[in-house]
Amino acid sequence: MPYFFLKIFFRILFAPYALNPIKGIEPSGERMASISKEYSLAEVKKISKALDGTLNDLILAITTTVIKKYFAECGRTDFTRIIMCCPVSMRQKGDYEIYNNIGTVPFYVPLTDNVIEGIKEVQAAVGYMRTSGEPLAMYYFVNSTTILPIFLAMPLIHWYASKITVTLTNIPGPRELFDYDGVKGHSIMAFGPGVGNLAGAIACITCSDNLKFGITMDKVNIPNPRKIMEMYETELDSLLASNLGF
Repeated sequence: MPYFFLKIFFRILFAPYALNPIKGIEPSGERMASISKEYSLAEVKKISKALDGTLNDLILAITTTVIKKYFAECGRTDFTRIIMCCPVSMRQKGDYEIYNNIGTVPFYVPLTDNVIEGIKEVQAAVGYMRTSGEPLAMYYFVNSTTILPIFLAMPLIHWYASKITVTLTNIPGPRELFDYDGVKGHSIMAFGPGVGNLAGAIACITCSDNLKFGITMDKVNIPNPRKIMEMYETELDSLLASNLGF
């Protein structure tokens, strides 16, 4: 366990500060949000299978492709990779208690030109995570900050977040929508949490055999997150129109 903790520590220590079109200015704390249209989970899974990847691989490849294209639209083509943070559940199978039993792992991801080729690149970059002890090491690190005095914990969290561009999380929602006080729900969405001075978070949630994306971005850096969401929809619409896996 100490090996994995030190591995992550030195990765963050020597990483440059995240200064890019998504996180170029000190965040204001005021967030803007955008939600995608719904997609068929079964159809999206067919695409990931056709590309020899998992649903998580596909979501990550779409994200890295969108980020690279957004950077290019902002006139920045010099970025080849960023540090992203993804939560990894530490819960046992069948454990449905609501508590933060997760490890938030920072890792480098390549910025890819397109999803079809990019899925192999992200698999090569983060495939080791499936058997790595890093999520568990980060779980204990995050929990250890809760026992530190606030004047020590907050600078540590802000330093950690200053190296990360965005968080990305894939949330398996309920199989069926809930009824609230006799009113049937018609949709559900979740947003990734902010950590320290982190500028943005991207979430994907599945529910009732549907899938959708939600993003939150700090207003000072991304005043109109709908633009990024439209890029997500363009990538996914293009993949579905290509008839991959059908």
